[in-house]
Amino acid sequence: MKHYHPLTVQSIAQETQDTVCVSFAVPEELADTYNYLQGQHVGLRKKFDDQDIRRSYSIASSVQDGRLDIAVRKVEGGIFSTFINNDLKVGDTLDVFPPVGTFRTELDPSAERTYVAFAAGSGITPIYSIIKTTLEAEPESRFVLFFGNRNGRSIIFRNRLTDLKNQFMGRLSVYHFLSQEENDIELFNGRLDGKKVKDLLGRIVPVDAIDQAYVCGPGTMIEEVTAALVEEGVEPSRIHHEHFGVTDAAAKNAAPRAKNAKTGQVNLTVIRDGESFNLQVQQTDKPLLDEIADGGIDVPYSCKGGVCCTCRAKVVKGKAEMVLNYGLEEDDVKKGFILTCQSYPVSDNLILDFDA
Repeated sequence: MKHYHPLTVQSIAQETQDTVCVSFAVPEELADTYNYLQGQHVGLRKKFDDQDIRRSYSIASSVQDGRLDIAVRKVEGGIFSTFINNDLKVGDTLDVFPPVGTFRTELDPSAERTYVAFAAGSGITPIYSIIKTTLEAEPESRFVLFFGNRNGRSIIFRNRLTDLKNQFMGRLSVYHFLSQEENDIELFNGRLDGKKVKDLLGRIVPVDAIDQAYVCGPGTMIEEVTAALVEEGVEPSRIHHEHFGVTDAAAKNAAPRAKNAKTGQVNLTVIRDGESFNLQVQQTDKPLLDEIADGGIDVPYSCKGGVCCTCRAKVVKGKAEMVLNYGLEEDDVKKGFILTCQSYPVSDNLILDFDA
C-alpha cells in the first residue's frame, strides 16, 4: 500500500493572482514511488490547529520533465489552498501521497492521432500534463485545446501554453474562451457549455477526426460538454473526464447513506500492508472509510469526495454499495474496487484489500 512521504518544496511560481505552481524535490530513494503518468494527481496532508486536513491536486508537469509540479488555485474559505498560496515557502516540507489516477489514455510513439481537450479554470492542470506528455511521446499526433476562463488575467499556464505552441508548431492549437471579458471574435465569448461545443466541432475540428477527448472542469461543465460530444457522434469510450477538485464543504460532508446499507453489526476485515485487521462495525450513517478510521486503522485517503481514488480498496469477500464515483474507471468497478469514502457494507461479512 502507498504511504505519504515528506517532500521538500523546491520552487514556487506565481501563475495568476490567485494560483501558484509548486515544485517538489523528490529524493533519489523515492524516485520510483513518485514516478507518474500524465493526468495523475497527488494527495497533500497537513495539520491545521490539530486537525488533519488532506487535499488532492493534479500534477502539472509532463512525464518527460523529471519534475513533480502541482498548481493550486486559492479557493474562498479553502484551508489548504489558502495556506499554499499565502504561507508556503521554498524549503518547507509537506506530506505527499504518491501519484494515483486514471485520467489518461495509453500513448504510442508510432501513432498519428488527433486529441481534443476542453478545460475550464484550474481544470487545465491535468490537461497541461496530458498535452505536453502526449506531444513529446507521439511525434506525429496533434492536440486541440479549448480553454475557458473568466478573463485574460485568470488564465493559468498562459505563458506555458504559448511556449508549448511555439515548441510544437502546427501540432498544438489553443483557443481561449472568456466569460467576463470581450473577445474580438464572438465565438470565443462566454462559457464552454454544450451549445458552444457543438459550434466548435462544426467550425474548428470535425467529429470524425477526434481520436480521444478530455474534459476537466466543474461538474456542470463536464456534464454539458460530454453530452454535446456524444450527441455529435463521439464514442463515449473515447471521452475521458475528471472533476478538478473538491471544496472544503464537500470534503466535510459524509457520503449519503446507501439504500441497501446493512443495519446492525458487520464483521469487517481490512488488509493493509500485508496485515489483516478485524473490526466489529455497528453500522451507522458513516461510510466505510470513517468506520475504519474510528477503528484505529490508518488507511490512505485524501479528498473524501469520490474524486481522487486515494481510498480505493478491493472487495475480496462480501458486498459493498458505492453511492458516488467520479474517479474509478468502469473496469475497476467490475473488478470489485470501491471508493471507501463513498461506500457502505451490504453484507454481514466484508473483506477489503487496500493492497490490491
